[in-house]
Amino acid sequence: MTTLSRWTLVALLATAGAGCGGSTFRGGAGGSGTGGFGGGFTGTGGFATGGFVGTGGFATGGSIGTGGFATGGSIGTGGFATGGQVGGPIFPDAGTCSTQDVGPTSTTSPPRPFGWTFSGPAGTDGGAPATGASADGGTGAGDGGTGPARCLSVPAAYPGTRCVGPATLQASATGPRIVFADGSHLDWNDALPSTMKPFVTNTAAGDTVWVDYEKKNTVVCPFCGAYTTQTLQVRDGQGQRIRFFDQQGAVLPNLTDAQVVELFGVAAAPVQTCTIPEFAGCTTYLRSQFDHQLATTPRQLIVDATLSTVTAPNGHFAVIWASSQESYIQQQPNCFDGPGVATDNGFVAALLSP
Repeated sequence: MTTLSRWTLVALLATAGAGCGGSTFRGGAGGSGTGGFGGGFTGTGGFATGGFVGTGGFATGGSIGTGGFATGGSIGTGGFATGGQVGGPIFPDAGTCSTQDVGPTSTTSPPRPFGWTFSGPAGTDGGAPATGASADGGTGAGDGGTGPARCLSVPAAYPGTRCVGPATLQASATGPRIVFADGSHLDWNDALPSTMKPFVTNTAAGDTVWVDYEKKNTVVCPFCGAYTTQTLQVRDGQGQRIRFFDQQGAVLPNLTDAQVVELFGVAAAPVQTCTIPEFAGCTTYLRSQFDHQLATTPRQLIVDATLSTVTAPNGHFAVIWASSQESYIQQQPNCFDGPGVATDNGFVAALLSP
């Protein structure tokens, strides 16, 4: 990624007509959004007529009115239709989105709710190896061994946290709590529907479970900050049935076929519902969204980013599966150091009974 000083970039943009603005181009006076240079570089209405859209944009000779991609905006003949759906000959895979909630659109966007809050031992916030834990997690913290799970720092510009191994799943007055051997814990924070709380069979002492939790911070660029991803697996034991699975963040891969089969006991097929235009700072792109059809008898539909319940060979689950694929990614001219393109592949599944 090219890095320019702010004043060099201002000079370039001043000679380029309508500039690229910040990380949001949906209209209003000036650009906006974290990660860009704020207002002033973008004319009224986001990409104003005479800006970067036109010949060489999404459609030759197309233009975007003061409504941006909103109702009344258009790109050439049959461009983006009312409500932001895709229509016309340019994008033949048009459809109606199962949900209008598109999730994170750039690396500065907040991810979907993770549902848990991590707290480390007093004074460490989980950022340093616990007493007795080796740097490579030889006590069970990093290698998934049989020793009690301790939480270690994941080296990075912004250090993350990794906790792997046996832990205790407790029932408390405020909801489930996962307690690790060094005193670190994950607490349910009610950001997810209450039906998704993992069950506890031994309400007095708690259940011994196998846990794999990771919080990872990834730097985008010196001016764009970083984004965070979190993943959590709770199993009855190492290599045993998955009781709870959660992944959330601005940039995540979708579940693999093997992960889906291991979780549910059957495969799932994606069903594309729509393709819509989105923005990420200096970048425009198209996002396709997907439902998923679970290969049970009869088949069951998991609607995109919507709480669903399914009965599969491995049990009865509550599921929220957001699924996207990004394409036609275009960088705007003379626009640098903006946030990156996000994915919307947040997933959470909870087994509802023992």
